[in-house]
Amino acid sequence: MTKPASLSCDCVVIGGGIAGVWLLARLRQAGYHALLVEANQLGSGQTLYSQGIIHGGVKYSLSGSLSGATRAISAMPERWRRCLSGQGELDLRAVRVLSEQQYLITSDSLGSRLSGFFASQALQSQIQSVAVGDYPAALQNPAFQGRVYRLHEPVLQIDSVLAALLAQVPPDAVLQGTAHIPQPDTVLLQNGTRALHLHTRCVIWTAGAGNAAVDPSAQQSRPLHMVLARSPSVQNPLPLLYGHCVGVGDKPRLTITSHTDRQGRLIWYIGGLLAENGVALEPPEQIAQARSELALSFPWLDWSAVEFATCRIARAEGRQVGGKRPDLPVLQERKGVLLAWPTKLALAPLLADQVMDWLQAAAIQPGRVAAASVPDWPRPALADYPWEQDLQWN
Repeated sequence: MTKPASLSCDCVVIGGGIAGVWLLARLRQAGYHALLVEANQLGSGQTLYSQGIIHGGVKYSLSGSLSGATRAISAMPERWRRCLSGQGELDLRAVRVLSEQQYLITSDSLGSRLSGFFASQALQSQIQSVAVGDYPAALQNPAFQGRVYRLHEPVLQIDSVLAALLAQVPPDAVLQGTAHIPQPDTVLLQNGTRALHLHTRCVIWTAGAGNAAVDPSAQQSRPLHMVLARSPSVQNPLPLLYGHCVGVGDKPRLTITSHTDRQGRLIWYIGGLLAENGVALEPPEQIAQARSELALSFPWLDWSAVEFATCRIARAEGRQVGGKRPDLPVLQERKGVLLAWPTKLALAPLLADQVMDWLQAAAIQPGRVAAASVPDWPRPALADYPWEQDLQWN
């Protein structure tokens, strides 16, 4: 390995998913000389495996009461929409919006039970009943006897979000390599035989499961086993659908988003309880479970020629008592560095707020370090979506 070069900066962000890239853009906007380090590809891991949903928390209120998670996340769709219109803290006008809303699909009996709650003042701005004639195409069948509600939660093409954020920072602010922390104010970055010492006033880990490299006890994992259903051809596509299929429990049985692969085939990307409960299943078993659920929920659709695959997500969060889902982003100081988890993709802006507040409280002001760069250092590429990877389809 060659002798390490040296560079000083205000902050180093380790991990190039949505949390890290959003934070980098905010730090640069505020005048900090911040750098981001990514070991693999930008968005690899959780970000490009997400469904792109900007949750408003309605799915957390299916028990008929407002949870802490509902209150924490309820403002996020509007905050993101301000950015999408160019009026927010970051400019996301270049982002592709896949859908302006999602649908909540319930049985008639469950819809009756929840209709009064959904009409309450706390939720009426987020959810509205949909008339039969306005149902999404996937539900335009007399056999469907449930109820449909419109959720004001956009679904975004996440690679375009990363691209829009990266366009707001200098290209040389993003570096590829493996980060080591010999001491809290130094990051040793390695890429092949090259090495670079980054001397910094603050290190923020936003590496998802990679945060465990600092302190495994600070993190918990709630993995998912997602299912992908691919249209048999471009000429015979599945209908577009962005929605939650709700059963008798307080979580959606299925959460479905629609995406198009490079060959133009429409794909349903399916999460919800199916993905949570299927972690222990092998892919053929999980696919069988998905086929059963889809046949039950959409018996009027022809599933015989649809191809299926699965993928796993190592969903990492800040540790909670009893392993419960956090309501908010988690920011912890461990071993002289910050460990950060957004909890949900939609909460990345809130996590950036927390980091900015921490920097102010720590009296780490921007502009104390002269901007410098390593122009020829390798830059990470954007990762692929799971449906563009080498999955086993059947």
